[in-house]
Amino acid sequence: MVLSGTLRVVLLCLLSLCLRGTEVKRVNQNNLALIIRYIQSQYSPGDQYAVAINIPAKFCTKTFNLDDFKSVLMNDLPDNVKDVMKGPSKVYSGTQLIGATPLPDTKSPVNRKTRKHPNFHSEYLLLIKSTPLATDPNPNDPLMQKLLNRDPQGCVIFYTYNSPCIRTCLNEKNKERNILTALNMLRDHQGPKAFVYNKIFHYDQNNTDLEKNLKKIEGKDEKFLYRCSCYSKYNNNNNNHNYNDNDNSICYMCQLCFSEDEAAEQCLN
Repeated sequence: MVLSGTLRVVLLCLLSLCLRGTEVKRVNQNNLALIIRYIQSQYSPGDQYAVAINIPAKFCTKTFNLDDFKSVLMNDLPDNVKDVMKGPSKVYSGTQLIGATPLPDTKSPVNRKTRKHPNFHSEYLLLIKSTPLATDPNPNDPLMQKLLNRDPQGCVIFYTYNSPCIRTCLNEKNKERNILTALNMLRDHQGPKAFVYNKIFHYDQNNTDLEKNLKKIEGKDEKFLYRCSCYSKYNNNNNNHNYNDNDNSICYMCQLCFSEDEAAEQCLN
C-alpha cells in the first residue's frame, strides 16, 4: 500500500509521540545517582535496609534540584525514619517514603549455626507483610501498594542496600517469602520506576546463578533494575554510609543492569 505524503507525516508524528512517551518512563541515570546518594547518606540505619519512595516524575526525568527534592520528603525526616527502622517494628510507613530493616522471626527456631532467629527480609516487609508476627494483619498491607497508589504516574524507586537474596527473595520454591509475585505491582506501575541495589548480598557473591536470578526482578518487558554504587577519590569503601552530603569527592554511579539480554558486568561484580 502506498501512503500519501500527509498520512506518512501523521504516522511519523504518532510514532514520535509513542517513542517520546517511552523515554519519559525511563529514569535518568544521573538523577537516579543523586537520589540514591541522598537516600544512602541520610536514611541508612547502618546495615541492610530497604526504602521506597514515590515522588513527582519530574525528579527522575528532568533537571534535578536537590533542595526541591528534599522538600518533597519534608514529612519523612531522616532521623525519624531511622529511629523507627531501628525500633521494635523495624518498619516505617510515611507520606512519600516507606522503609524497613530485617525483622527477627521469633516464631521460628533459632538457627544452630548463627544462634539467631531467621529474619523477615526488609524487601518482604515492604512488598508483602509489614507486621508478619502480629495476630491481626495490617489492613494497609502491602505498604508498597499503598505508596504506589498515592501517585500512579509518579516516579517510584525501590532501593535495597544488598541485592535480594537468591535463597529466599528470588526463590520461586520459597512460596511464603519470595518477592517475585509481589514485584508485579512495580512492573505494572505506569510512571518512571527503578529497582536499585548497592552491594551484592555476600552469600550470593560469585554465585554462577546470580545473573539468572537478578533477571527475575524485571520480568520480560520493561528494564528498571539498576546497581548504584558509591565511589570515593580517597577511599573506595562502599560501607561508608555517613559521608557529608556536600562532599563532592564521593558520588554514586548507576548502571542499568539489563539493557540487553545479558547483565552489565558492573551489576555482577
